[in-house]
Amino acid sequence: MKDSRLNIKLSSKLKSEFMAVCEEREISASDALRDFIAKIVRNHRNGKG
Repeated sequence: MKDSRLNIKLSSKLKSEFMAVCEEREISASDALRDFIAKIVRNHRNGKG
């Protein structure tokens, strides 16, 4: 599988808060976003979203 990039824009405040949550959970921002995206896709496939 070839990796791809996804660029997003968000406020500095939201980014800072997100990074703090990731640090607290000991997970990288990339891993957190990959998990979130995978969950949305999975729910869509299962008719839950």
